[in-house]
Amino acid sequence: MRPTLLVSVVRRGFSVLAASSARRAPRASAASPPPPPPVRCYDGSGGAYRDTGALHDKPLQTPLGLVKAMLLLVPSLLLGAGMSREGAAFLEENDIFVPDDDDD
Repeated sequence: MRPTLLVSVVRRGFSVLAASSARRAPRASAASPPPPPPVRCYDGSGGAYRDTGALHDKPLQTPLGLVKAMLLLVPSLLLGAGMSREGAAFLEENDIFVPDDDDD
């Protein structure tokens, strides 16, 4: 005989109850889970060798790192240049700042 599951659903005044002879599973403790272990990367401060004399692992490399950097850098520079151009045009149009041509 298979034990039935205790189900209690209460929504908008409607409830459904079913009896159960099954044992309840132990609940997880209320304490938060332990933090994940820190990522250990070699920073080069102690030289190329470990205390045991072995070489450190190769440094981590980001796949397509240069491509990702360029995909971030180029649009950022273009956006900054456009904002500067529009800001200078606004200042000159409203006579807040007008560059003068001085021949020194």
